[in-house]
Amino acid sequence: MASSGRIRAFPLLLLIILIAIGGGVFMLFRDRTAPVTELSPLTVYVSKNMQLTAHAEDAKSGIRSMAVQVTAGDKTWDIASAQFPDKPASANLAFSLKDLPLKDGDIVIDVFAVDGSYAKFGGGNMAHLSRTHTLDTQPPRIAITSGVINITRGGAGAVSYSVDEEPAMTGVRAGDYFFPAYKQANGNWSALFAFPYTMDVQDYQPVLMATDAAGNEAAVNLSVNARPREFRDDTINLPQSFLDRKMPEFAQAFPDKKNNLDIFLAVNSIMRKNNRQALLEMGQHSRPTPLWHGAFLRMPGATMAQFADHRSYIYNGEKVDEQTHLGFDLASTQRADVPAANDGVVAYTGNMGIYGNCVVIDHGMGLMTLYAHMSEIAVSTGDEVTKGQSLGKTGSTGMAGGDHLHFGVLVSGLPVMPVEWWDAHWIQDNLSEKIPDVMGTTANGS
Repeated sequence: MASSGRIRAFPLLLLIILIAIGGGVFMLFRDRTAPVTELSPLTVYVSKNMQLTAHAEDAKSGIRSMAVQVTAGDKTWDIASAQFPDKPASANLAFSLKDLPLKDGDIVIDVFAVDGSYAKFGGGNMAHLSRTHTLDTQPPRIAITSGVINITRGGAGAVSYSVDEEPAMTGVRAGDYFFPAYKQANGNWSALFAFPYTMDVQDYQPVLMATDAAGNEAAVNLSVNARPREFRDDTINLPQSFLDRKMPEFAQAFPDKKNNLDIFLAVNSIMRKNNRQALLEMGQHSRPTPLWHGAFLRMPGATMAQFADHRSYIYNGEKVDEQTHLGFDLASTQRADVPAANDGVVAYTGNMGIYGNCVVIDHGMGLMTLYAHMSEIAVSTGDEVTKGQSLGKTGSTGMAGGDHLHFGVLVSGLPVMPVEWWDAHWIQDNLSEKIPDVMGTTANGS
């Protein structure tokens, strides 16, 4: 009887063994897909200091390990490797070529990634990505064709130059600001740039830079005659009647504010900052060649406020805020026609916070003009406009206490002094003579 029982139990035991073996085989071979690998940045040219990143993904089994090799000629280097005990679904391995004895020319970068599966008897699936790059360690060469540049605090200047290779990025840096250059028909590059109103003469040193496709950067200090300029202080009284009349327009943007003074302070700081950031971003995208001709038009009317006035805001006898006014406030009759200051293309129309209903015109090479507080807009984004064409009517939208035009001039989004652009002689001396290959005679006259 015992022998018979053992015989009957044998098939069951065999079934269990087969299931176990089958399960093991399934575990070994259920994931036979290698990880997905990438190498960034996706560029042909690389430099020794460029930060490169190998990336691997495997949603099923995770990433167990990664490694990177670099080959030049008949030599290969193991440059980076990492183990990932937790087997994340994706992993990165950063590296550079700075410590390798490489010469300019072709190199091969190989990326290996192993997943966390039991495939290949526990070894996991391996992915192999191989890419050929050109190592370039030489920065571009810049040759400036402009002479010494005179520039005043809060004002603008121009430079023209050549680069011996096509740059990935080029322009002028001044502090935290970047002013892109634009390639012209003759192959040279030209840039308008500013002396930021926030900087002092001793701190202002604009740098002309060019970065090639490999990330090598050339930088040249611009020869500038930087001149100081002081700006006015102004006091703005905030009557309760103004707050009660204007702040309900902005209440929805700041629902957490309990009273009209708190709304005003939020609009005057947070919204103002956001609006200026939007203009900076807009200023990085401009037509590459000048669209304007001659001096810019000034709307007739009295000057109510000037560029870079430092304003102190007084409420019930106490200072509650301070800001900088970055344009000219011009007032004539109510709902006066607003003329386009020069030829260009409308880059923006609509409501922009503190500026209310406004129009922004792109005049090319990063130069734009802003028309704010309008009651009526007569143009649309993308329209080509000519000097003197009506853009609409003045008004008191946004943070305006009465009917007027806030007129601003911006270079790559940074406000600069409008008075320079109203002056035909300034344009001749600072544009036509500095970048004649771009301006020709278009900037002369009025």
